[in-house]
Amino acid sequence: AAVAQARMALIEADNALAAASDALAVQVGLPTGGAIQPASSVGDALSLDIDLAAATQAAIDGNPGLASLRLGVEDAEASLGFYRHAMLPTLSLDGSVGAVGFSDEDGYSAALSQVTAVDQPTASIGGTFSVPLGMRVERGNLRAAAAGVTGAEMQLRSAEDALAQQVGGLVRELETARQRIQLAELNLRLAEETLSAEKSLQEAGRAIQKDVLAAQRERDAAQVSVLQARTNYRKALVQLEAAQGKL
Repeated sequence: AAVAQARMALIEADNALAAASDALAVQVGLPTGGAIQPASSVGDALSLDIDLAAATQAAIDGNPGLASLRLGVEDAEASLGFYRHAMLPTLSLDGSVGAVGFSDEDGYSAALSQVTAVDQPTASIGGTFSVPLGMRVERGNLRAAAAGVTGAEMQLRSAEDALAQQVGGLVRELETARQRIQLAELNLRLAEETLSAEKSLQEAGRAIQKDVLAAQRERDAAQVSVLQARTNYRKALVQLEAAQGKL
């Protein structure tokens, strides 16, 4: 029964590996169906002393989602300024300069010569002052633009609060993952010592093969726990860098 369970667990592990490999291949644009091997080991956890306030500010400054929302606020403020100006009186000035020519005796050519020579220059200036009346449409547009600014600012603040909360969770997760790595590595050392002791007892005739296999399974499980803890640490670190706009 134990052998059958072990074979079933091996089949399930192979299926899970194939599914994860295919999912990763789709994400990076590679053909599915092949085994993807990591280019490097997971590695040890970095000794990071992360300042929460600095990490949060870096995320707020560099997050692309927040940058887009800030542009939305600026656009809403520009619209508000436009509709405010639309309610103000306007004064427009018009001016022109030119030259005239006329001749009763010499005809068209003489008049044209006077124009080109600017013998008789002319100038005029005028202005138009207008004041909006009623302005029901303008007031409605102004109120809508003001509401748009308020809404954009609220959306930005909400996103900043959510990002700050996310960064705080990731920083805590990094610290927790680092501690889990330390505990998993300690458990692995103990499992390796237990396996070595069981092998020595077997050689002395004081333990059977079943005890050695059980200790070996514990050692293998401890190795998996170490790799999983290191992977979780790296995932949290990547998520933090993504939130800060560094990826």
